Amino acid sequence: MALFLFLVAHWVTQISSLHSRHSSNPRTCLAMTNDNGQQGPNLFPEVGLIPKQETNVLEFLKKNPTYDGRNVRIGILDSGVDPGSSEALRTMLDGTTPKLVEVVDCSGAGDVDMTKETEATWVEEEGGGGYWSVTGLSGRELKLSAEWKFQPFPVTAEAKKGEERGAEEDAENEEEEEKKGKTVPVRLGFKRGYDIYASALTRRVKAERQRLLDVEIAKYEADVRKELADWNATHANAQRMDAETIRQRDELNARLEILQSKDWQEDPGPVYDCVEWYDGEDYRAVVGEDADMRKRPPMTSYGKEKEYMPLGVIDQLNFAVQFYENGKVLSLVVDSSPHGTHVAGIAAAAEGPDRNGVAPGAELVSLKIGEARMAGMETGGALTRALIEAIRLKCDVINMSYGEADTTPNAGRFVKLAEELVWKHNIEFVSSAGNNGPCLTSTGAPGSTSTACFGIAAYVSPEMMQVLYSMPLDKAEDGKVVFQEKEEYPGSTFTWSSVGPVADGSNGVNAMAPGGAIAPISNWCLAKTRLMNGTSMSSPHACGLIALLISACKAAGIAVSPARLRRAIENTAKPMPGMISVQQGAGMIQVDKAWEYLKRHEDVPHEDIYYDVKVGNSLRGIYLRQAHETGVENSFVVTVDPQWQREAEVSQAQQESRLSFETQFTLETTAPDWVTCPSRFVVLAGGRSFKIVVDPTGLQAGLHTAKIIGRDASNPDRTLFNVPIVVAKPLEEKTIVDLQDLWFLPSEAKRFFLTPPLGSTWMDIVVKDTREVDDASSSAKLLALHTVQLLPHAAFRDFEKKQYIQLRPAQTTVVSVPVEAGITAEVCLARAWNTLGEKSISVNIKFRGARPVPDNVVLTNGLGAMVRATSDLADETILPKASLTSWRTPIRPKAGATPKPLGERDIFPSPDRMIHELVLQYEFTQDDKGSITPRVPALQDVLYESGFEGQLILVFDGDKKLLGTCDAWPSAVNVPKGKVVIRLQIRHDSPKKLEKLKDLTMWIERSLENSINLSAYGSKEALVTGGSTLKKQLLRKGKSTAIFFEAPSVSKLPSSSKPGDILKGSFTLGAGNDSFPGSGKRPGGFPLTYVVGPKPEKAPSDPDPPEPEDKRTVDEKIEEAIRDLKVAQLGKLTKKEKEGGKFEELYESLAQQYPGHLPLLMAKLKYLDAHEKRSEKIDEIVETAEALISSIPQDALAMHFGKKSDNDDPVAVKERKEMKEKKSMLTEALARLALAYSAAPDEETKFAEALKRLKEWTDIDSNDKGSDKFAQLVMAREEKAGRLGAVMKVINKILAKDIKEKDYLLPISKSALYEKRVEILTKLGYISLADHDKCTRVISCPPTYSGF
Repeated sequence: MALFLFLVAHWVTQISSLHSRHSSNPRTCLAMTNDNGQQGPNLFPEVGLIPKQETNVLEFLKKNPTYDGRNVRIGILDSGVDPGSSEALRTMLDGTTPKLVEVVDCSGAGDVDMTKETEATWVEEEGGGGYWSVTGLSGRELKLSAEWKFQPFPVTAEAKKGEERGAEEDAENEEEEEKKGKTVPVRLGFKRGYDIYASALTRRVKAERQRLLDVEIAKYEADVRKELADWNATHANAQRMDAETIRQRDELNARLEILQSKDWQEDPGPVYDCVEWYDGEDYRAVVGEDADMRKRPPMTSYGKEKEYMPLGVIDQLNFAVQFYENGKVLSLVVDSSPHGTHVAGIAAAAEGPDRNGVAPGAELVSLKIGEARMAGMETGGALTRALIEAIRLKCDVINMSYGEADTTPNAGRFVKLAEELVWKHNIEFVSSAGNNGPCLTSTGAPGSTSTACFGIAAYVSPEMMQVLYSMPLDKAEDGKVVFQEKEEYPGSTFTWSSVGPVADGSNGVNAMAPGGAIAPISNWCLAKTRLMNGTSMSSPHACGLIALLISACKAAGIAVSPARLRRAIENTAKPMPGMISVQQGAGMIQVDKAWEYLKRHEDVPHEDIYYDVKVGNSLRGIYLRQAHETGVENSFVVTVDPQWQREAEVSQAQQESRLSFETQFTLETTAPDWVTCPSRFVVLAGGRSFKIVVDPTGLQAGLHTAKIIGRDASNPDRTLFNVPIVVAKPLEEKTIVDLQDLWFLPSEAKRFFLTPPLGSTWMDIVVKDTREVDDASSSAKLLALHTVQLLPHAAFRDFEKKQYIQLRPAQTTVVSVPVEAGITAEVCLARAWNTLGEKSISVNIKFRGARPVPDNVVLTNGLGAMVRATSDLADETILPKASLTSWRTPIRPKAGATPKPLGERDIFPSPDRMIHELVLQYEFTQDDKGSITPRVPALQDVLYESGFEGQLILVFDGDKKLLGTCDAWPSAVNVPKGKVVIRLQIRHDSPKKLEKLKDLTMWIERSLENSINLSAYGSKEALVTGGSTLKKQLLRKGKSTAIFFEAPSVSKLPSSSKPGDILKGSFTLGAGNDSFPGSGKRPGGFPLTYVVGPKPEKAPSDPDPPEPEDKRTVDEKIEEAIRDLKVAQLGKLTKKEKEGGKFEELYESLAQQYPGHLPLLMAKLKYLDAHEKRSEKIDEIVETAEALISSIPQDALAMHFGKKSDNDDPVAVKERKEMKEKKSMLTEALARLALAYSAAPDEETKFAEALKRLKEWTDIDSNDKGSDKFAQLVMAREEKAGRLGAVMKVINKILAKDIKEKDYLLPISKSALYEKRVEILTKLGYISLADHDKCTRVISCPPTYSGF
């Protein structure tokens, strides 16, 4: 999945010193206190907490103190910056000037639907004064301050349509004027805390809330146990107990059962009420879970007043607000991880000279792209919004420390928009290279795979090793501490820092910066700072450096452009020894040297032009790694095309620049022995090409890098472009490759390129630590083993194996890795950057495998499929095995979806392009609770290279409860039994492209509870006849054998599977052997698919009972059919039709035509019981129920069911059916009668009598099928008797099922049941549990689907 590019080394819980420029500032340098209580200097090198000496930041700022980032705005595209985490991120060093000038949640996770408009009512308080009161969507009675200013909401142009106010509106009567003075307009919404919390915060808050709740439950439970003990003591010697006494005991046990329920371990989390109003100038809002909102300060958009506050004491999650869509959307802006705050601190914290970030004078803008509902992962929609906001907020440079392996470099919707940001809007885009090394071509998108971004690798210096990681690089001699020579432990990139080139030949990494820091983190972490390392940290360091350069350029009046800045950095970066170019790019950025370069070339013509280099039609460099490429001479055509800043409208100045453009180059190759190129080259405005020759035939096996450097012929220190060349030459193809003994320098990586021979399906890599067991250094040493193969349109992660190995002297380990035959595989072994002491190993690689044809088996509804297995390399022991592990069902979206424009946040500027969304809704019924994974193969597994702005999937139950969120890499979502609704959003600015996806198929994947194992046979005859299955056998080298895998029997398939479904799994051929190292088979096996076909017809069941002769005339049949149709349609009237009096009108007409018709009376009874004003119609319900009951001959009914019916007699069968229908209507009428009396005041006697009459016909307390119909009646009975625990048991029984209104007597809903639970729990005195259920009701039964 798309992951943050960082590794957390460890926690730093406290830093004891704060710094600023001078002691009078609040951020004063605090002295250290010694053992004698005296203050002394701080001996800790705090300047190393955020490393800066490696890039010469300190020297640059010493010479240029006013070029500290001032007048520069940095956009942080990340998980969000906590505005309350540190004063160093809130304000500049003066303590007052804002630093964090804006915070925006681009993900949409914090959006709150505020379309619910209502009025708050004035409440007078005793003793004078008062407050405004309104019922929040949580159910809390909220108090709003009398001091807050409430004005009518602005009327938008859209709202004005059809609402022209006439003269009568200007002349309201006195009653309305009086009412107006006692109410004010507000909007209501709510937000569940766990939908915006970071995962770690959710875990912490859940644990604390559970602890507090458990304390309260223990108190309640103690009271009940005491009552139960008292009851047992009172009745200890009782011989017999009446029913009422037993019910008392059962009630206490029911209450104990309530308190011990697992419901209280399912924390709904905090539910925050949101109240919004308009004060005449701005929208304002209060947010909280306390009913008395007067304690919370009202907030407006962060950019106006820089307001923020924590949501609560436990969470300490600071939030700010934004308003969109004329206030109809309230955005709660929080951070989804401490990552973004840490990144911002590295880039621009203002905490004093030692603890400053790189550019302490720069402003910050937080652009949150981390989706809290997906553990902080970025989404396509969030990324696009972030680019839009970066342009709108006039950022000078942005940093994005996120990324993901891609299938197609420098392509996709996001890359195109990023190119506009950089080359059109002049915003530099800095991004992390990735944490996926040490293999080649492990860089992540977009940072190091797209031309728009400036990708940064992560460097660790000896000073960082000491200060940040406390590595023992010092040694003691004669009682003194002596620093070891630095060359013994040189700086390097971190072992995991991604390495180029990109698959299309681009270098990948542009430059390096320090990749670790102790910097501020979010308050909710309950720590001030933390050590993090990764390219996530090197990228903001580089971003800060660029901010310094932009600040300097602005102060000096020098033009600023991404091309100019990149050229200055890459021409002056310091190449570090021992590292290859694809690992470090141009080298360590030297900000002072880059500034000198910028000044030196300030007036050079065309300095802001970027030179686009293409090799062939689309490649950005030369990358040879296949044996057939590296074994011959290759020639290439290189095209160099100058690119001007993109303009919304063509300008005369740029046209003149094009007309006058001509640049003369000298070309130089860094490897003249195997790369030849022209020495002179002229580029014109339309671009020109030249040819080069790369001849790797004389090169040794291994990695070779070179480049062609294009320098300005008139100014040789200006390198304007280069052509990267990488040759990864494989070793001679062998089945067994002995790499022999390898000895590693600190941080060294050794790379070997191998061609898996034909027939190989995996390789066993045997690594042995060659140190002697009695060596002085017998500690475990950490080694990184990384393998990668590159295949077309596949991300490197799909064909890689990475493993960190701890080896002790003489220890051996074997790692089995699947391979694709004929595709060069890199095997990289690296000594971990933090491993001290010598490291020597021996490595032996053996290619193995039995080759299946086909290697992707599809089974249909027949008997099976054949696979031919061949052993090309050596004798292999095989034992074919196959299993199916998952089940996928295709579903289509509901019809009617159409693209529609999004809102103000989704307009990409110059020219304005409105982004549209297509929302597809899928619905299905889940047979049993479990987990599902929504898969949309047409869209998923790509993000940055996607042709759309990604996709977002929200999964709901039938009551609109949000169950989970997925995107490009979907994860499993737990769903209940019953209806499941999935909503898929796809975004693009072209409605036509979205239209094509209206019928997009989604696949619902479920893991099989038990894998389906498939037998393998050695012949078709054995398969068909059920003969002996294959046993373990030796497949000789060069030999083939046939294997027949059986299709699964219908009895093994999921019961709900249907034709067109597929089951997925895998098969293996190797036998494996515990006595030999390695897996003995291809890890992961080969893909296997079974397509479900038509199921066999079931054998005929028992014949239907005989039907008696129908003696009705044709006219009678028609008349009765018409009657039944009319009655049926009466029950199908819409709510609007019923409320409009249509039911009563039609009923009266039908009652006259069909007097005493039982189904007609039942239709009226159901109508009355479902009426919105049922309480006003109790008498009519009683009257109708009694009329229906009296119409049924109960004596005859009783006599009929008192004797056995003859099922072979058609007349008797018909009579039994009719009597069953009458009995059903009788019991339902009696039950509805009892319910009516239960709701009527002072009718306990009639209620009891109705229950008694009903008991004669059915047991409403039974667990038989259909007994749920009487659940509401049982609840009413138990509540009247004061048995509240029994009421809760009934409610819980209903909630545990898939609620269908037709199964119950009265309208029923999950929301109403939770409201009833709250009422019962409150009556029982279980207030904490009632509060728990209030929150559960809100998140379980929201009025609308959550937004994207």
